[in-house]
Amino acid sequence: MARKKFYIDKTDKPQTGSKNIWNVALYVRLSREDSDKRESDSVTNQKKLLNYYIESHEEFLLSSFYIDENFTGTNFNRPAFQRMFKDAKNGNINCIIVKDLSRFAREYIGAGHYLENVLPNYNCRFISILDDVDTKTNPDSVTDLMVRIKSLLHDYNSQRISINVRATKDAQRREGKYISPLAPFGYKKDPDNKHKLIMDETAKPIIENIYKWYLSGMGNIRIAQKLNELGIATRSQYRKTGNLHNTMLAEYSWRPKAIQKILINKVYIGAVDQRRETTRNYKDRTRITLDEKEHFIVYDMHEPIISKENFNRVQKKKKTLCAKTSRYKNKLYTLSGLLKCKDCGYAMLRNQTFMKGRWYVYYKCRAYNQRGASVCNHNHSMREEEIVSATLAAINIQIQSLIDIKELIKEINFKRLADKKTNKNIINFERMIEEKMKKIKQIKNLKVSCYSDWKNGSIDKDDYLLMKDKFDDSLSKFQNEILALNEEKKLQNAIRSCEFDWIDNIIKNGKIKKLTHEIAVSLIDTIHVDQNKQLDINFKFVNEYEKLKYYINSIAFAV
Repeated sequence: MARKKFYIDKTDKPQTGSKNIWNVALYVRLSREDSDKRESDSVTNQKKLLNYYIESHEEFLLSSFYIDENFTGTNFNRPAFQRMFKDAKNGNINCIIVKDLSRFAREYIGAGHYLENVLPNYNCRFISILDDVDTKTNPDSVTDLMVRIKSLLHDYNSQRISINVRATKDAQRREGKYISPLAPFGYKKDPDNKHKLIMDETAKPIIENIYKWYLSGMGNIRIAQKLNELGIATRSQYRKTGNLHNTMLAEYSWRPKAIQKILINKVYIGAVDQRRETTRNYKDRTRITLDEKEHFIVYDMHEPIISKENFNRVQKKKKTLCAKTSRYKNKLYTLSGLLKCKDCGYAMLRNQTFMKGRWYVYYKCRAYNQRGASVCNHNHSMREEEIVSATLAAINIQIQSLIDIKELIKEINFKRLADKKTNKNIINFERMIEEKMKKIKQIKNLKVSCYSDWKNGSIDKDDYLLMKDKFDDSLSKFQNEILALNEEKKLQNAIRSCEFDWIDNIIKNGKIKKLTHEIAVSLIDTIHVDQNKQLDINFKFVNEYEKLKYYINSIAFAV
């Protein structure tokens, strides 16, 4: 049997004591997978068997039990196992006894190395009770053919167990069952269903504030600082104490990385996002981060803490913006996180200079400032007060436009009420959606029929795959049309009732006299600055605004 070559320092070989008395280590191991099987593999029963064995042999003196519970046998990164071999190396023990070889290891090559090379080098005896292996009475027993076959079978069984466990967990993930042992901060496990999350009303406001603060312009570092300043317990401390107030700030404190994880976790919009990491195989436990397309994501599995709209706003902002907090004050600058260079796309850098008895604040391209013309061809420098003034004027123009649109909607609705002919021409979205749904059902039936024809041999695989692709394209087309019709239906209902929450939130206070950071981030996505000091302001709700204008024009024409 081929073996891996391992280096053994022969100068480190321990000197053992009396040959008649054996200082015994009793090794017990139980993995999670083993605990679901035979009762005979339990820690208690392994200990009973081992105790009975040494009590029936006078030459054995118990040194210690070494117990690894919930540790796999496919590698040797087990705390008790490592401690046991350190004691063997130091000469504290000179005999290791296990129930059977599978308790010692389930890794064929590594087990052979330890039994045939390491233990003999330490003058350490090895006994596997049920496998009839004893390196003292029968030194060749560890290389016996049956022992090697058993080691191979244990290795193979570990592989099969790993595959089956992974398949079972993946099936639960596809169903949206939450299988992690710990609930995320803001939720707790449902006592009636361990695979379901329920709201933790105590921790919920913390999650809401983290998202609120980030959307207001704070970065991960500043949010972590604020939570620590407020004395808010971290997830681990809260789990241990049940108290949201942090009394051990030196030991437990919020870190920017924890904030980052919360801000990108879909669990807060009611989704279960699992299998974000995996391992290479059943032996190599190195964690590998997976792309989102490989995750198992199931939406609407529990009550959300954060709206999908705000979650998406956070993701968009994380991709595009860089917010800066005032160096000396616990607040953000008016334009923090909004300004970007129009040419290279980098964030704008805030600077200030003292000239002629006063301070001047200006922004310039971060890429040009730090890396020169090789990245961006101009500094795009522009004074802060000029940007603020132009932005304020643009916002007030938008507000006035929305006020005018709402008045126009009222006027259109008044005319429509008086015109019976116009009311008859109102689109029946329910009927159109119902027709699309019928077509989707027909295509699904055809798809099932096509699959049956392939399995029955009526058509070959290539024809089946070609038809399947056509059916899938048609399904996608009709599903997108239904989504569009639902959007139009929602818009029509809003126009008829003249109720637009997003418009009301913008115009409720009329025109703005002073621009603040809170107002700016609530209305604007980004502001691009070009080298001619021209601003390209990208407002939020621009899609809703364009749809509304288009729909009003079509209705006004009909009226």
